[in-house]
Amino acid sequence: MTPALVELVARLRDATAGFGRMEPDLRAISDRAERDDFKGVLQNARLVAEGLLRAIVVDERKETPGKLTLDQLLTKLYQVGQPSLLPTHVAVHLRTIQAWGNVSAHDQADNLFQEGLVVGAAEAEATLHALLVILAWYRQKYLETNPSAAKPPQRRSRRALLVSASVAVPVVVGLLAAGYSWRRAREDEVTQASLDAVYLSEAEPIPPVECRASSGLKSAFLAAKLLAGGRPGKRREEDARALSLLSRQSDSAEELALLAKALLQVGDLRAEAVARRAIELCPSMASAHHALGTALLMKKEATEAEAALSKAVSLAPDWVAPRMNLALVWLEASAWTRAIGALEEVLKRDATHAGALEARALAFLRISDDAKAGADLERLLAIDPNRGSAYLLMGDLRTRMGRGPEAKDAYCKAKELGIAAARERCPVESMHP
Repeated sequence: MTPALVELVARLRDATAGFGRMEPDLRAISDRAERDDFKGVLQNARLVAEGLLRAIVVDERKETPGKLTLDQLLTKLYQVGQPSLLPTHVAVHLRTIQAWGNVSAHDQADNLFQEGLVVGAAEAEATLHALLVILAWYRQKYLETNPSAAKPPQRRSRRALLVSASVAVPVVVGLLAAGYSWRRAREDEVTQASLDAVYLSEAEPIPPVECRASSGLKSAFLAAKLLAGGRPGKRREEDARALSLLSRQSDSAEELALLAKALLQVGDLRAEAVARRAIELCPSMASAHHALGTALLMKKEATEAEAALSKAVSLAPDWVAPRMNLALVWLEASAWTRAIGALEEVLKRDATHAGALEARALAFLRISDDAKAGADLERLLAIDPNRGSAYLLMGDLRTRMGRGPEAKDAYCKAKELGIAAARERCPVESMHP
């Protein structure tokens, strides 16, 4: 086990006592982790999460959950405007655990794993981190304040099923979007909970209380919805519409952080000044520091970008976006070891982050660690088989390894997928039929 996993397993063993009939499942997770049975860890964590929610349905709703799935239980217990049932941060961690189990529940995992995708320590670490947060909340709410309430039910044993990491991120995002009602919220019923749901659907931190908008909530909500799914420089129509909704004269750090994000997504580097103003108003606003760091990264001002992104990481340690951009700063500086370290932190939290896998493969190539580069590329292509840039890197790797025909195949696949840099490396006669 990795040192991080050893620590997480120790914490899980310490947290197991008091969960009654759920304790065997919790001990099984620890035992499987110690045997490097990472697929079993993911599946058992899903069973534990499901069992806890069944107990809550019985206690809070006075209903018999029957054969409800984890997805159905989450939908029943988490609704915007009713945070007493499931706090939003707990719901997010439950969605993470659910994502790992969803594909296996539909018997879609086997073929993916037969293609070489491996569930490893990083996936187990991300799952155990989420589970520990859930257990801590459950203990405080039910076991300590009301020991007789929401007792975890006994679970029937189930065979371990393979869990596909290849769709974890799309599943998490899709389920969050389906699970929260912001898409259905009427404009005249906008609340901070509605806005929070948008942040969560984008896996962004909810702003601290002292940074929240006191007015203009509807504009912030509509802008946040429009910005969802965008990225810096993409310049979508939705980004321009969001920009038109936000005031440059706002005295709200939350609204200014959204404005900075909108400016970044339309490629306007005035985002830097807006982000700095948001930070002046509320220094604890992680998204403002992230926007500042992203703007500085786009301007190639590496030292200041590193400082701003590091601050965002310190304020929101589980948010992967600033960690990813910090890795990009170090990749630009050819600081390969530091970049790899940052990317490993991203992958601990999101084991199927395609950008992180590709960037880490590139870094491994640069330090001539061909085995690790190849492993990351194989894993990436199992997640996203149409990622042309990954085939380009695979071609470079195979060329260096003296595997000319296989390298040409990879280059030609990259060319088919629209990668211009692959054109000269794939003659017309070599193209796939």
